[in-house]
Amino acid sequence: CGNEGRLRTYGVWGVEPRLRATSRIAGVEGETDFGVRLHAERQDREQRNGDLPRSRDGVLVEQNVREADAASAFVQHRFLLGRLTLTPGLRVEGIRYRRTNQLANGGAGVSGETRMTQWIPGVGMTAAPTPAITVFAGIHRGFSPPRTEDVINNSTGGVVDLAPELSWDSEIGIRWMARAGGAIEATWFLMDYENQIVPASLAGGAGATLTNGGQTRHQGLEISGRVDSAAIA
Repeated sequence: CGNEGRLRTYGVWGVEPRLRATSRIAGVEGETDFGVRLHAERQDREQRNGDLPRSRDGVLVEQNVREADAASAFVQHRFLLGRLTLTPGLRVEGIRYRRTNQLANGGAGVSGETRMTQWIPGVGMTAAPTPAITVFAGIHRGFSPPRTEDVINNSTGGVVDLAPELSWDSEIGIRWMARAGGAIEATWFLMDYENQIVPASLAGGAGATLTNGGQTRHQGLEISGRVDSAAIA
């Protein structure tokens, strides 16, 4: 059978002001960045299943309103130590989810709501031993929250036991400006996940329930090069 999913309304809004302050403490220059971010999404979605593969109408099987409101704030400070720059930072994320199934309970509807908060630290470093070479490294906390439709049950409005993906992301690399218009960069990265979100079924097919899959590790080496013909010419 065919199905037609459509968004009747979809709205997104956000604002992200930032502020930078410079300082000099005990002879060490620095820059401090502050910022907040407010973000909201609202999705009004319906799905109809038809009898034919090319159906564009049919029986109404889903009518959902999904909402997500997020607020975050961060602060980071750059210690400017000559050719070395050290940048520690901290961010906090807060998210509110709400889902309403307007077809449940004979059309009376059912709603569910949940919240989550996460602190996200990180630190980065760059060093320039020569004007042509830059060495960089960093370690940061990774955070990827689940979607509204994954964390709130559609039938009961109950909260699904699904934690956000968390990881420690590390990298170290070198960038070489070979000459005017040319650059080469190599980066080694490592991502250690604590609870990556994966389909619960073995095949991971349609309708598979999502779950936290435990620890996984991703690592590799990236190499890139760039040539700017305009700078060379």
